Amino acid sequence: MGNFAFRKRPGLTIYQYYQLSWLGLILTSFILSSSSRIVPLWMIIPALPLSCLCLTSRSIGKWWTPLIRDRVVSYFFAGIMLYSLFDFSFYRDIFVGAGEFLVGIVPLLLSRKQKSFGHWMAMLSCALLSLVGVIGSAGLLEYTLLLFFLLFLVFNLNAANLLTLIGATGGMNQHLPRRYFRQLLPSLTLAMAAGILIFFLFPRTPRFWNPFSIRQRGGNMTGYTGSVSLSSTAPIEESSELALLVEAEDPEWLVRRSSNMYFRGNTLDRFDGQDWSTSTRITWPYHHNIDIRFTLSSTLPARKLKIFREPHSTQAILYPDVMVGMTVPPSMLGSVSYDSSGSMVRAHREEMRYSYEVLSSEPVWPSQMKIVTLTELKRGIGKESEEMPLPASILPGTGDTLLDIPDNIENEPYFKEWVKEVGVDPENATLLSVLNKLERHFQQNFRSTLSRSDHSLDTFRSFLQKEKAGHCEYFATAAVLYLRNLGIPARIVLGYRGGTFNGVSRVLEVRERNAHAWVEVYYPMIGWIQFDPTPWQRPTDEAGFAFYLGLYMNAGRFWFNRYIVNYNTQAQRDLFRSVAKMTQTNQQISLLIPLNMRTLESILVLIVLILYCLKIIRKQRAKLARRKQMPEYYEIFLRKISVAGWDREPGETYPVFHRRLRRTGIRAPFLSELDSALERDLYAPSPTSDSVFKSLKNLMAQWKGPRRVFASAAKQSH
Repeated sequence: MGNFAFRKRPGLTIYQYYQLSWLGLILTSFILSSSSRIVPLWMIIPALPLSCLCLTSRSIGKWWTPLIRDRVVSYFFAGIMLYSLFDFSFYRDIFVGAGEFLVGIVPLLLSRKQKSFGHWMAMLSCALLSLVGVIGSAGLLEYTLLLFFLLFLVFNLNAANLLTLIGATGGMNQHLPRRYFRQLLPSLTLAMAAGILIFFLFPRTPRFWNPFSIRQRGGNMTGYTGSVSLSSTAPIEESSELALLVEAEDPEWLVRRSSNMYFRGNTLDRFDGQDWSTSTRITWPYHHNIDIRFTLSSTLPARKLKIFREPHSTQAILYPDVMVGMTVPPSMLGSVSYDSSGSMVRAHREEMRYSYEVLSSEPVWPSQMKIVTLTELKRGIGKESEEMPLPASILPGTGDTLLDIPDNIENEPYFKEWVKEVGVDPENATLLSVLNKLERHFQQNFRSTLSRSDHSLDTFRSFLQKEKAGHCEYFATAAVLYLRNLGIPARIVLGYRGGTFNGVSRVLEVRERNAHAWVEVYYPMIGWIQFDPTPWQRPTDEAGFAFYLGLYMNAGRFWFNRYIVNYNTQAQRDLFRSVAKMTQTNQQISLLIPLNMRTLESILVLIVLILYCLKIIRKQRAKLARRKQMPEYYEIFLRKISVAGWDREPGETYPVFHRRLRRTGIRAPFLSELDSALERDLYAPSPTSDSVFKSLKNLMAQWKGPRRVFASAAKQSH
């Protein structure tokens, strides 16, 4: 017999298992808080390695002793507390202050986790920090990290239990067998399957919202704010943050309308030369089946749309084009109101993700605009309030506000010169000719941009006279003032225009870079007419792997938010309805799944990945099945041992069983070699060679076995 030199890598010790579970908790909780931008990155960078160093209570060289560790974490905690107090006194933001406090106290608690109080408080702090991260930014990445955090939390509790039971007897360095972790997998898998089943079968009415004011960390970005100010000279960067998603019963219609759909938020009618504001308006509580159309000029039929609004601090409820009806969530009934301008608002500035259904029709310009002159049009203003629905008419006392032009603009030579440059004859021109001429003037002589080269304080003068370039707010302001100069009531509307249609999820994605400002012009007996003076450049079609990958990622995020984050009774009905449509052969499945080349390629890749995973699983199962089979030479050994009265106890490992045999009288010289060969055949990736296997089998067959006189000793050993 040769000497077996094979050594199997030892498994994790109980103490290492405990430390690794803590490492997972720290990493996931810190990354969660940083990804939501609640805690600044400069605070996470030193806190993360410091927390990892506090996982061990032993000295790491001369530079890291328990005394030095306690001093460093105390100084770090004190510094974070001073910064957090200063930050809170300046911003009054409790939510951000709580996150910064938790980041500072985690290393301090980890340095004392050997005590029961420190262990539980450190675990609670990590859990609260993870909760802060999920509330701050509830995306697919954050929820995935939260699942990993919960997994590490289960491992940590299990490791702490082992350490409590075995560590007290000095078994902290005892190695855990590989099968120990396998026994946890069935219970985790069963719990996950049960959780998913309960999740989808028992819907709930979630209201994901943040009652705290989360401070945004970032620069000047595009986005809907509900306000307009022309005083800023700083450049504006485009934001790709998701604002809302739109789903239609007819996706093909949504594709055609995607680039020219306006989502109306709020209106502004007062201008002081730099800032726009809203005059005081009467508001009424909203309930279903109320007609709040701001115009009577729209086409039928009305389209049914479902809008998924992302968490936003503004109070406006956005809707596309001309709204005929709206169904808001039951949780928001009683807190939604509308005003005379056709704007809908929520009562509270809470950041929440919600969805609502809208009946929308496309706006059109009335045919009277081609015939009626401006002089005749102005005679009819103010005489129709008793004959029209209230939202589409001008309320008494508000007409002067809608015609007001600031003195520092109306009497300035540059404004008068620009009005003459447009060149319109008020006596003979119609409203249609005025709007067309104003649109051509901006298209030919101005350009749309987010940057400015002239940083003077009078930004509007610079826009009209020098730069002749600016963003949509400048074009809308100039158009409103020009129309008011002709005696036509006009106002600014804020919201979004267009978006990107996702062919995978079949929804329209509207982002903050689509935030827009346009104009509404008043027409008697019709209401307000939509007019966009900003030169519009149609976005170029994107292509490439990154673009298509982004489509699938956005689709996955949409389905995740709809069927997991916002899963309720309505979402459950939609899900079951989709499954029912897919099972009906007479239905067009392409309405649910876009059957194009990209989809077919993705399906093929998915099938290949599934087959490859099944192959790996089958291979692992076959390997486990082979390991469960006892080697033939050991079966011979067990039979001869059993005849003499020796049997392996339930749960007894093979090395322990062999040591017991030596103590009770068996003097077989091959037991050590038997240990190595059996360990290799049962646990090692590669079994023993055929020559070794045959030699052990022959040796066991030639062995006469133990003497029966030791049977009494075997019984005593049990």
